[in-house]
Amino acid sequence: MKSKQEIHAKRPTSPHLSIYKPQISSSLSILHRMTGVAMFFGLAIICWWMVVIQFHGFCDCMALNQCLIGKLSLYAVSYASIYHFLNGIRHLFWDVGYGFSIKAVDYSGWLVFALSIKLTILFWWLVV
Repeated sequence: MKSKQEIHAKRPTSPHLSIYKPQISSSLSILHRMTGVAMFFGLAIICWWMVVIQFHGFCDCMALNQCLIGKLSLYAVSYASIYHFLNGIRHLFWDVGYGFSIKAVDYSGWLVFALSIKLTILFWWLVV
């Protein structure tokens, strides 16, 4: 009879990310998680920044839309929000059983990615 250590030593290890070829679905899944985290921290920082400006009366250069870091933060948070929203809609279709073929997954993935970029540009074109 084999010991536990012998049994565990002979088990194959699970392949890691370096084994798999990158696919659109796995890349978008990682991006979905990253945008969720980015929205959390980005919106917290933007809210904090606005409160500081409101109560401490910093000069206009501290306004979010006036400095480069503020503009990049707003662009990044708006892209993260739009991408996260569109990919969430994609997941809702999956939840009801639509779009599971490889072709549909690839198409919807590229569609979400392209639309999120275009809608972010359109949003800032309309705002500015």
